[in-house]
Amino acid sequence: MFTWQSASSDDKLRLPGLDIDELVLSSEAAKFDLDVALTELIEDDAKAGFRGSIEFDRALFDESSVRVIANQLACLLDQVVDDPVKRLSELELISAEERMRVLKTWNDTRVELPDTNVAQLFAQQARRTPDAIAVESDNESISYEELNARANRLAHFLLRQGIGPDDYVAVVVPRVQALTLMLAVLKAGAAFLPIDPDYPKARIAYMLEDAAPAVVLATAQTAKELTYPHVILVDDPAHRAAVRDSPDTDPTDADRPSALLLDSAAYVVYTSGSTGRPKGVVVTARVLLNLLWWQLANMGADPNTRVSGFAAISFDAFEQDILAALNAGQTIVVPSEDVRRVPSDLAAWIERHQLNEFLAPNVVLQALLEAARSDGRELHSLRNLIQGGEPFQLSDEVRRFAARPGVSVFNYYGPSETHVVNSMELEGDPQSWPAVAPLGAPIWNARMYVLDSRLRPAPVGVVGELYIGGDVLARGYLNRPGLTAQRFVADPFGEPGKRMYRTGDLARWNEDGQLVFAGRADDQIKIRGVRVELGEINSVLIGHPQVAEAATLVHGESPDDRRLVSYVVAAGAEPPNPAELRAHAADHLPAAVVPAAFVVLDALPLNTNRKLDRLALPAPDFGAQTSAASEEPRSARERILCETLADVLDIDRVGLNDDFFELGGHSLLAGRLLSRIREVLGEDFSLRALFANPTVAGLLEVARDSEAAPVRTPEPVRPRPDRIPLSSPQKRLWYLDQLAGPSPRYNLPLISWRLSGPANVDALEHAVNDVVERHEALRTGFPDDDGVPYQRVVPADEARVRLGRTSTTTAELDDRIVDASSVTFDLTMPPLVRAELLSVAPEDHVFLLVGHHTVMDGGSFEPLAGDLATAYAARVSGHAPRWAPLPVQYPDYTIWARGLLGEPRDPRSRYARQSAFWAQYLTGLPDEQPLPFDRPRPDVPSDSGGMVTCRLDVATDAVRLLARKHGATPFMVHHAAFAAVLSSMGAGTDIALGTVVAGRPDPALDRLVGFFANTIVLRTDTSGDPTFAELLRRVVRSDLAALDHQELPFDRVVQLANPHRSSNRNPVFQVMMSLRESATEVVLPGLRVTEHPVQQTRTTKFDLELALVENGDDGSLTAVLQYSTDLFDRSTAEALLERLAAFLDVVIADPEARIETASLAAAA
Repeated sequence: MFTWQSASSDDKLRLPGLDIDELVLSSEAAKFDLDVALTELIEDDAKAGFRGSIEFDRALFDESSVRVIANQLACLLDQVVDDPVKRLSELELISAEERMRVLKTWNDTRVELPDTNVAQLFAQQARRTPDAIAVESDNESISYEELNARANRLAHFLLRQGIGPDDYVAVVVPRVQALTLMLAVLKAGAAFLPIDPDYPKARIAYMLEDAAPAVVLATAQTAKELTYPHVILVDDPAHRAAVRDSPDTDPTDADRPSALLLDSAAYVVYTSGSTGRPKGVVVTARVLLNLLWWQLANMGADPNTRVSGFAAISFDAFEQDILAALNAGQTIVVPSEDVRRVPSDLAAWIERHQLNEFLAPNVVLQALLEAARSDGRELHSLRNLIQGGEPFQLSDEVRRFAARPGVSVFNYYGPSETHVVNSMELEGDPQSWPAVAPLGAPIWNARMYVLDSRLRPAPVGVVGELYIGGDVLARGYLNRPGLTAQRFVADPFGEPGKRMYRTGDLARWNEDGQLVFAGRADDQIKIRGVRVELGEINSVLIGHPQVAEAATLVHGESPDDRRLVSYVVAAGAEPPNPAELRAHAADHLPAAVVPAAFVVLDALPLNTNRKLDRLALPAPDFGAQTSAASEEPRSARERILCETLADVLDIDRVGLNDDFFELGGHSLLAGRLLSRIREVLGEDFSLRALFANPTVAGLLEVARDSEAAPVRTPEPVRPRPDRIPLSSPQKRLWYLDQLAGPSPRYNLPLISWRLSGPANVDALEHAVNDVVERHEALRTGFPDDDGVPYQRVVPADEARVRLGRTSTTTAELDDRIVDASSVTFDLTMPPLVRAELLSVAPEDHVFLLVGHHTVMDGGSFEPLAGDLATAYAARVSGHAPRWAPLPVQYPDYTIWARGLLGEPRDPRSRYARQSAFWAQYLTGLPDEQPLPFDRPRPDVPSDSGGMVTCRLDVATDAVRLLARKHGATPFMVHHAAFAAVLSSMGAGTDIALGTVVAGRPDPALDRLVGFFANTIVLRTDTSGDPTFAELLRRVVRSDLAALDHQELPFDRVVQLANPHRSSNRNPVFQVMMSLRESATEVVLPGLRVTEHPVQQTRTTKFDLELALVENGDDGSLTAVLQYSTDLFDRSTAEALLERLAAFLDVVIADPEARIETASLAAAA
């Protein structure tokens, strides 16, 4: 609630002899979540500003949070008064005082480091405590003096091999041996590259290939799977002898090939990459020294402390764990791999070895404490419990343990790109701790910035993205300068030349100057317009008394089929009931983001780094998510609808009130569901109706309100007239052919296969003719009777296709493909299809099948390719294919489809309603899109075209994730990006693109070859410099509206648009766009079949035609842009694709970027 009370000098109450001031009364009850009241003040009979109050619901807000809101409102009002024409996005919600606090005061961490390095620190410690035990394992104990001598001898050995500063030395050994090797590498001045021997062979090979270390140190056992050329076996007797003869003195710069500097690389650690390939982070000696020097000063250096060497060798906590303990004179106790993996064994090991300090990720700590309590182990020796690597969920187990006298609990934070940069000791009563531990304050020489999307500091309490600056940043990503530049950016708040790292984490400052973790920027999901962080769902579930741990992720076997799933671990012996968890989640979360499935586990699975192993989580049973309370169907109609939903979702049961999307439905399944409803019930619902009413009961209510109109179902095949009329899309192409004359402009090279192996040429020709015989569309010509065209289907023996055979070279292959694709068809003379086999070598061919668009479309590929493969396999085996006859042919469809939309004169018909939509949708559309032409449009177009191809680095998974967050489809993401790029290149702000829809309203038609596709227009408003997220929302609304009216023939849409006609351009739109997945794998006996894209073209139907193809092999995208050479140079087309690729990179990384900003970045 918001209220404003104006005032005048007459409003003030006056009583003789009294001074009267208003007394503001507090209220114990809140009527609203927030109630903001502003009142004008009068002083000396003049207006003197205003006073405000905020009443709030204490069940929802803390007083400190409301004060933040009040301060931000006051700050915003000051700016609006000073400059009322400022954009809302330019207004800052932070005062100058608060800005100083979050940028300077809380980042006042400057501490001078000593003039030394980590190797020297350890050598000094070894001299102080030579006889103390440095390392202890099940097999041996090593003193500081012996460990230093071993490391020195190996360091001198490495130096004799020419290894020194900024060389990389990979270590592929068990953790106990890795301690000595790490110290030796650091003493030599080189960079330590730890590789877990348990990693998959391919991952190890990639890391070695990528890092190209000077040498790999391995054992005879771990080297068995290595293929790297430079490997030293550290357990080889000859190597041991050579090391034994080396000096045991501490190496100095005099021994090294160059001086060891603080900016020299200290270690390289590989982390997961968004492309599926790990990336190496190069950390300098300065960063490592800063961390250890801070830890020695702030965590204590009691030499009697026994520290666990738990961290995996490949986890960056390994270096901190080991080196911090060694530089403090403490004892590192290293568990075996078997002990690390079993919580109860780990608890017993800690108790047996009397460990005092244990550092591990959150999920390990939770499992350890639970196992210890279950086994009756007190773990009395354990004083310091340290969490690092994950958000620290402060469960009851942690609180119970922390309540014991003498126990301290710490939370460390820091990505691999900086190592630890924040620390927080949790103090006070553990029962008063928050659900998730704060990240704490920055360590020495670290600066933490919480910034908004415009890189402005966020006020206290406001979530922003966390950036890290100071002397704690890694050098960057190994061999990846582009990625380094993208993630390590200029620090606008530091000294000139300083950088900051963009973490991708979300955080906020609290009033105590501590950072609070708020999730991941790329872990945010959006379902039906509601945004939520997965961490929020986990926190809600942990709040259930029967849940100890929770992990939520988007689950699915393919990127297209992702569903929200929560995995939980019981807090006691009684497992939580999924129905109760759903109810609990529904009490705290928007309905749209209540998980679709709940899976109860004994424990969350862990990977080798002891973090949550998402790949090991079991697949959920979505059918178990249906509500027992959901009403059962009563009538036959209700039962059929419920069964249809269950069938599409592949679950056993759906009730009347079960939500389609909560049960795992998504946009692709929604389309399948609507098709099935048409098939079984003869009713047509729009996508919009399904999204608004996602239950059977809701859809039935829509039908009762007459929002769904009946449609005609396919009729049984009946006798055909003498003159079979053309379908609407056929008729349009026939008229264009009559107008412009025969041309390859509408040729479709539907199949272009590279065949490796001994091709049976005769069998292939027979197979082509088998398919022509099976599909009448391929035996159809289009003569006319007094100017009225009709379909003429000829017998198979009159439509024989001869397989052309051409020998060529690799260099000429693409030109020969274009030649074969450019054949001119006479539409009156079937078959309108050609087949060609181009041979590069005896067992290397390209098979090309080209047809005229009047007899096939893109949706014909699946039936055509499948039937061709079946026929070829049969012919190779010596017989004709034995397939069941098709239930319907394309000419039968054209007869049925004429009545699909109803009577045009009936205002209730689909024809009339769709016509009304398109007339309104296209009102005011420009006749021509002002594209960045290189030359004027000629009066008579030549139809000459060129083609450029570009591989986009953006991953299809990243596009799908962005689409999922914003309630869109991948096509809509690409549509929005292409529209924005065209707009930035001068195409205006009203962008019209054409695209093709399948036009197959019944599943029986999916098996036919024919021209079913229809063209629709998609209109996008890019005005006002919206963010990409906002532009995407506009595209979603516009595209859904167009798709709901996709059946009206395009020629009728053109009539309704009534553009100014010109023979030299396409009406309504001049730019076409499509997105398709990579071709389905085809199997031909004895041959390896791969798709061979047609690389160029000599004709084009549009000014520009963009085709995006998803590559199933590596998840990338290929963009193919055809362009009119009448209008564009090749360089312009290439520049457009390059800008589109760069624009996608920008907005995938930051959807809140404004499109003008993203376009400028893409053009740079």
